[in-house]
Amino acid sequence: MPGPSNTLLIEGTFEELADELSHYLDDVRKKDGDTNSAIQTEIAQLLEQNQKDEVLKKLVTGSAALNSAPEK
Repeated sequence: MPGPSNTLLIEGTFEELADELSHYLDDVRKKDGDTNSAIQTEIAQLLEQNQKDEVLKKLVTGSAALNSAPEK
């Protein structure tokens, strides 16, 4: 008998998901005291130029803030 699966399905376009994650990262960073966090703004500009690789770089760089975020 197989064990439980830890599969999580996420629906949405790349743009929607990137925007949602960047918004969450900004919120986490602002709660940590970084009032100048503007990842969402930077990502929105990159998405308009269809620079998905740069968007991913920004998200990965900003994801360090997740270490201080509470688990959901």
